[in-house]
Amino acid sequence: MRYDLVRTNALKVVYTAIFSLAALAVFIATGHVEGVPSIILPIGMTIGAFVGVKFAINIGGHVNACVNEIRRRPSPVPFL
Repeated sequence: MRYDLVRTNALKVVYTAIFSLAALAVFIATGHVEGVPSIILPIGMTIGAFVGVKFAINIGGHVNACVNEIRRRPSPVPFL
């Protein structure tokens, strides 16, 4: 399975949300949920996902091109 950066980031966010909801359910059931952090965390995750997608769309292609160019060059260190 090969995914591009945008799809990979989207899958990461979906899986993180699933695991976070499962963890939240466990912590609610045991009475270990703090109100303010439980609101701040998903907001931060949403902002991070938004920024990650924008980065991948706007800059990701250029980063991939640079990394691929570096990989094509022979390494000055024999074991790398």
